[in-house]
Amino acid sequence: MKTGGNQMMKQGFTLTPHKGLLTVAAMLCASMVFAGDAIPESPGKSMKAIVRITNPHLKADMLRVLDSCASASNEWTEVAVGLKPRFIQKDASLQPTETMQAVKILEYYRKNRKEKFPNAVRVECLLIALGDSAAITNAVRNIAEGGVTFLNRARSDLVRSGQPKVIIALGELLFRDEGVTPKVKGDEFLVYPLSVETTQIIIELLSTCEQFPPSVRTWARTETVGVDPKKRRELVRQWWKMNKEALQEERFSETVPLETGK
Repeated sequence: MKTGGNQMMKQGFTLTPHKGLLTVAAMLCASMVFAGDAIPESPGKSMKAIVRITNPHLKADMLRVLDSCASASNEWTEVAVGLKPRFIQKDASLQPTETMQAVKILEYYRKNRKEKFPNAVRVECLLIALGDSAAITNAVRNIAEGGVTFLNRARSDLVRSGQPKVIIALGELLFRDEGVTPKVKGDEFLVYPLSVETTQIIIELLSTCEQFPPSVRTWARTETVGVDPKKRRELVRQWWKMNKEALQEERFSETVPLETGK
């Protein structure tokens, strides 16, 4: 991708010329929030949480999916019609059963979109936002193993989803033993090591996810700004270790900020 000296915006990231190359830098997506604890897929886990959807872009995408399924005259028509009012509301809320229905209908839509749904919506971000483990795992894998295109798309999906379970899934990448110097990818991009990329994703999620207490969101917005990549990564690693138990048990509202200066 050539810029001719101009900045270009794509998938929530800024591409800027840097010594004949393009540097990929993550942007904050503070307005992209999918609030509420996600519903686990396993029937053996607690399913008491309510998902509240506030991101208008995600709601619009979900409504397009539901409209397509409702008009397709299949086994999901009734479910789609029943779910649609939830996504029309300004501050929509999904009960656990409705969340599972939404995941299932998105899986059906994705499986049949080439055959039945022309101009289909990408559902990966919606699935991540709903807490679907397979979608989260696949996005993290794309970050770890994919090229620049896959990395950018997966990173954008994870940030836009506003899903705190993503932070748990990113733990292994965050603690990779590596430096912070970016490397050339595809002869056109400078990409930071995965632990540095992961650090930025976590910061953006912590800054915007309403499941975390205000003190944690404020910490992410202030204490991680204006420091070099190595220090920023270390701050997030310390925070992750300190809150590991709460994160793994999905008690996101009980996490605490890291009490340290820059």
